[in-house]
Parts: sequence; C-alpha cells; structure tokens
Amino acid sequence: MGIPQARAFLAAHADPVDDLLLWADASPPLGRLSRIWELRRGNEARALAFSFPLWPATPSLGIKGLSPTDEGEALAALVEAGVYHNGYVICGEAQVGLWQGTGHRELHMTLDAAEWRVEPRVGVREAGLAEIDAFYTAQGAEAWHPIQVETGPYVVVEEDGIVAAAGTHFAYPGLAQVGNVFTAPGARGRGLATRCTAAVVDRLVGQYPTISLFVDETNQAAIQIYSKLGFRARRALHAFPWTAERAL
Repeated sequence: MGIPQARAFLAAHADPVDDLLLWADASPPLGRLSRIWELRRGNEARALAFSFPLWPATPSLGIKGLSPTDEGEALAALVEAGVYHNGYVICGEAQVGLWQGTGHRELHMTLDAAEWRVEPRVGVREAGLAEIDAFYTAQGAEAWHPIQVETGPYVVVEEDGIVAAAGTHFAYPGLAQVGNVFTAPGARGRGLATRCTAAVVDRLVGQYPTISLFVDETNQAAIQIYSKLGFRARRALHAFPWTAERAL
C-alpha cells in the first residue's frame, strides 16, 4: 500500500494527535522507510499496519483498524505470514491486550503553540547531521535515526564539544514531536536539556499548532521541566518490546 492511500485512511479514521505515531510513519521523511500493510474486507479497507525500522533489530509497530476485531485480524494475518517477528510498540490502553507485552509507561504531553511565549535561548545553536549523528552515536541515544534531521531543527549546547542536544523527532501538518533530548552524563543537572528543548519549540511553534513529546512516566524531574515550559499531560501510553510468540 502506498503512502497517499495510507494517509487517506488515517485522515478518515485516526486522530491526528492521539494516533501521532501512525501519522508519523505515513509522513515524510519517515514514510520513506515505513512498510505498510492493509487488511481489506471486500472493497473496504478495515485496518492498516505500519512497521518503521528505527531500531533495525526491533522495528516499531503500529496498527489502526475500524474496530478491535479488525486490528486483531490484521496482526494475526501478519504473524501467520511471517511478516512480523519482533518489534517495539507504543500504544494506548485499548490495544495492550492485542500486543500482550510488558514494559514501561510513557506520558504523552502536548503544548498549544498559541500559548508559547518565546524567550531568547542563550548559548544554543542549530546543528547539522554530521555533528548531531556523532554526538548521539557516542552517547548511545537509542531513539536517534539520521533521517530525523530532515524533519526539523536540531539544536546543541557546546562546552569544549557538544554536551546537550534536542531535535524534531517527526512532524506532519498540525503536529511536531520533540525528541532525542539528551545531555552528556558529565553535564547533567544544569538545565541544558531544558534550554535545548525550549530552543526547538521556539523554532516549531510558528509552523505547527501542537507540539508534542513523550517522557517516561517515572521521570518526574523531566515531567516537571516540561510542565514549566507549558506542556500538559494528555494520556499515558504503554511502551514495550513485542514478539510474535506472544501475539494473540
């Protein structure tokens, strides 16, 4: 199935904020890497399944159907066909039973761009792919993929080399997701991640009405920081590794 058809299905059946991961997988530049399958019943598309190889060993998985039954049938068909073997899932409460995984919970936080108050961000600059890739690779940042730099700005703080960075994880009309917020261990606790996050938001609010991010539900320090920046909790999501042996 092609990207235009997938986006048409999502436009009709998926929430542009709550189903943001599916929208991201069907939008450039991430859509170039996505694999998309369609479950049809007669002439009607009943479900879409997305696989995005952000982590090659455990690609992220997502399914959107017209009903829970459709989602279950789509997953079962892909498992039976040997298409899905293992991966990583972030989903809402209603789909936990579908995947039957265990892991941790992510808090989905959003910010209304109209409420953002821009302030100067001292000591932050935009960075290019080569230096960002070198920093994230050296720090072992797991959610980084070089294609993400095409989505939107990445910024850094330097102190004898890059010590903190943040960027745009993905974006599509209506929403941009801040991600890859990372500070080198020796520079933590000084507000550098906050400064980078705010600088990225500064650059996004003029283009996207909603700015979004995920944060581990147990990371209260980060949640407090994002709250001070104006982000508000929207819902809790489940994040866990998944294998075909556990399906259904």
